[in-house]
Amino acid sequence: MYVAGPGLARGYLGDPQLTAERFVDNPFGAPGERMYRTGDLARRADTHAADGADGADGADGADGADGTLEYVGRADQQVKIRGFRIEPGEIEAALISHPRVAQAAVIARRPEEGGERILVGYAVPRPDPAGPNPPNCGAIWPDCCPSTWSPVPASSWASCR
Repeated sequence: MYVAGPGLARGYLGDPQLTAERFVDNPFGAPGERMYRTGDLARRADTHAADGADGADGADGADGADGTLEYVGRADQQVKIRGFRIEPGEIEAALISHPRVAQAAVIARRPEEGGERILVGYAVPRPDPAGPNPPNCGAIWPDCCPSTWSPVPASSWASCR
């Protein structure tokens, strides 16, 4: 989904690289107009499909859409947890930057008992000549993650789907 119009910002303050990635030329506007690439995926809602009205198939050019958009997901991996937009890839990069982590993956999961989605991170330790020491693996967290996070043993997440 792209957003354009007179109220559109000029870019991100102090971040020309991100501005260039997200604020792109508007092929539908006047020369020099920009539009913002949100990262959201959306489609036009078919307002007549539910009532079976003619033209709902779009074959005659009138697909029945009234301009309503339906959100269908993200083009990137961004997730929203407790109102915060989070890029799991950035967390993975932080984990991998630690010398004891070889690989990492971060995903949003919902516990089986319900409740809010949570982030779960998986880390594969680098081979250690002294042998793995799982109880100490949580010690890497203070180096690369916010203090509001805490490591939880993998056995605790057996109930996540």
